[in-house]
Amino acid sequence: MLEEPAERGGADKGKLMYACPFSEARDGVIYICKWPPHADRRSVLILEFISFADEQLQNHLRGIRLLDIGEGQTNSETGHNSYHREHDPLWDPPDVTALFRPRPKLSKEERDLGRKEYHKQYYRKSKAERERLKVSLDNGEITRREYDDAIAKCNLGWYKTRSDAKEAFNELWTTREHMRNAHRLGEDPSKNPLALEWPTVPSEEAYLEMICQMSDVVDLARTDDPTTPEVQIHIKARLSQDNDFLPPFEECGWISPDTKQSLAQVFNSSCDLIDAKVNSMNRQAMRRFLLTWEDKRNQFILAQAGGFDGSTPAFAFRMLLAEAYREV
Repeated sequence: MLEEPAERGGADKGKLMYACPFSEARDGVIYICKWPPHADRRSVLILEFISFADEQLQNHLRGIRLLDIGEGQTNSETGHNSYHREHDPLWDPPDVTALFRPRPKLSKEERDLGRKEYHKQYYRKSKAERERLKVSLDNGEITRREYDDAIAKCNLGWYKTRSDAKEAFNELWTTREHMRNAHRLGEDPSKNPLALEWPTVPSEEAYLEMICQMSDVVDLARTDDPTTPEVQIHIKARLSQDNDFLPPFEECGWISPDTKQSLAQVFNSSCDLIDAKVNSMNRQAMRRFLLTWEDKRNQFILAQAGGFDGSTPAFAFRMLLAEAYREV
């Protein structure tokens, strides 16, 4: 009969070890099995109750006892050696013979019931381990790092949901802080330096602002004169209700159709104002206007990377892009 398992001390304290039943000295036995016990164990169904036997012990005994007597035939329990005698009564106890029988087939209801009970036991064990780790942390027996590493294995059910939610929140918070630090203003760190405020009244400033906001960055950098018909037609086309340059608000949240229509009206009226002003300008006034545009364009482009006074290195913006493309 299998002996009661012993607890292994040291770092593996608490694990169960099963020794071979033929390892004990007995009368009339010259050789005893020197097979070492192993800590890993598996459950074996014996009749109507569940016992635990070492998987390595099972393989150890099965490798001796079961011999293939022919192709296509079943195994015969005739194997033995000098350490495990063929007619030794130690082969007969139910918990030993159960190691050589295949597990009985269970119905779906029985499997579901066993799985449910296993999950309950595993949950209770994990909950108890969480409480033990919390006490150890409060008593200073383990560090916070050791606690965090160990507690991750105990996150089940509600604890796992709470842990996953906290992790997602921390990732979002970190990304937001990286974005803030990359564009932080020196005079007011809490102020959004790239606040998007669409113009509502037609004007020269509204015209130049919408040219900056609606142009591709590459095209914007190459635009020396914002008053050309090509530039105006390009922006008007992007603000057209028939253009899918900006998908509807319901699809991706860029801009609503109503806002798009309102911006188109402001820009069209601003085009009329800027055309009338350009037609009345002399050469000197036009030069001042283009210098004003060049300063605004450069400031707008640099603002996307921290502005003129920004101290953020270029690699930080690549890190932000990498976070956006990181798999979740």
